[in-house]
Amino acid sequence: MTAKERILKEYTRLAAAIENAKEGILIQDRERTILYANTSFLRTSGYTKEELIGKKASMLRSDQYNEQFHTDIIKVISQGKEWRGIYRRQRKDKTYYDVDMTINPLRDRQGNISEYVIVERDITDDLKLQQRIRQLQKMEALGNLAAGVAHDFNNILMPIIVNTEMALWDVPKDSATYAYLKLSLEAAEKGRELVKQIVAFSRPSYQENKPIKIGPVIEEALHLMKSTLPSRIRITQNIEAKYGTVLADPSQIHQVLINLFSNAAHAMGAKRGELKVELRNVLLDIEELVKYPELKPGNYLKLTVSDTGCGMSEEVMENIFDPFFTTKNRGKGAGMGLSVVHSIIKNHGGVIDVHSELGKGTTFNILLPLIEKDSIEERSTGQQVPRGNERILLVDDEEAVLNSFQRVLTRLGYDVIGKKDGAKALKAFRARPKAFDLVITDQIMSGLSGTELARKILDIRPNIPIMLCTGFSNKINRQKLRRMGIRELILKPFTTGEIAQTIRRILDQR
Repeated sequence: MTAKERILKEYTRLAAAIENAKEGILIQDRERTILYANTSFLRTSGYTKEELIGKKASMLRSDQYNEQFHTDIIKVISQGKEWRGIYRRQRKDKTYYDVDMTINPLRDRQGNISEYVIVERDITDDLKLQQRIRQLQKMEALGNLAAGVAHDFNNILMPIIVNTEMALWDVPKDSATYAYLKLSLEAAEKGRELVKQIVAFSRPSYQENKPIKIGPVIEEALHLMKSTLPSRIRITQNIEAKYGTVLADPSQIHQVLINLFSNAAHAMGAKRGELKVELRNVLLDIEELVKYPELKPGNYLKLTVSDTGCGMSEEVMENIFDPFFTTKNRGKGAGMGLSVVHSIIKNHGGVIDVHSELGKGTTFNILLPLIEKDSIEERSTGQQVPRGNERILLVDDEEAVLNSFQRVLTRLGYDVIGKKDGAKALKAFRARPKAFDLVITDQIMSGLSGTELARKILDIRPNIPIMLCTGFSNKINRQKLRRMGIRELILKPFTTGEIAQTIRRILDQR
């Protein structure tokens, strides 16, 4: 083989490598005229060679940047320097994709710049994955912050609610004082609901998951919304997956639906519009899960809620799942709705994403893993406020909570011994272990925690009923508590009726 043949073979090999490279490669001359585009560049951009070769490279400029941005790049490469950065390109069909771009000058034998080589790698999916990971990390950090806020706020709210309820018992219903107290209780209840949303956002531990069919829950939520939505908003539904079963908390799924439906109605405002709800079974394989690194291949239930409202900008979409972020007018919303939705779906092993365009509406897609079990448990209800006469050992290190709790239980007929810390409570129980019918303890206390106190008490008397109260804890759940021997968990702040019913249920089970 001659030297000429060898050189020709090397050039042929090099040309084939460039043409078949995974990266997009573009070559242009000093006047920015396109001389070459490889197959990868053509495939990703959507253009043909005939549409590019001989044309000015300015035709490929993205409308995402101003003129100065491109001028600065040209200035760098005209000085013979390399430019590298992330660039958002625009395809022929006007959609966008992101590339990691490098531009290098080529020089002739005299050392003058003759051409420029652009090498770029499509990193659109990589950036989406990074954004999702950052969002997950941010939500985890915010969840930890919310945990502390919820715990402290619950301890503040509980005495307000309990003492106001007791005061209402003693005041004539036709008095002005009764009306004032009623307003105070309503305000406290609103605060309680807000804390519930914060806790739902930040704690995965207290879900009452069971096999449920989402279809009936959707129909129930839509029926509720129909009575509140104006007639100008049309509701359409396509519930294909009537028999798909997921492991979920029905009340939390209902909360997700109401939040999404309400946001859709708000987005459509005073205009005519359509709220569309779809539910179907989907099979996700490995390729389809690239943008959902949290999920595994398998069968999922896909819930889609879309509206024809005002839509959202990219900046708004980046923040909609953040707590207290809202686009509503002051006083119209606390900004917790979508953050709670995000947290609930995540805690159920699913994902939620959003697609929106200004002026064209918004679509939320939710994926939840399907399970095989089809038996559905019914929800139980009951709001009685029973009384009793048993002796209760009550433990809480917050004096206002302890005093309020003790007074209300005494008024319900119980004989209550209150202790402000776990050590004193344990000492009292050791002295007379058979004198108590029930132990109620707070979880987060200085010294002994509620679960630590429960273990020591159960070592002394294994069958004593114990109830754990907490404003927040992300380290325990009902299943673990039952394995420890603790009968019940109740979240602060609770109403008199709720605590009375729970106490009676525990004591009657003896």
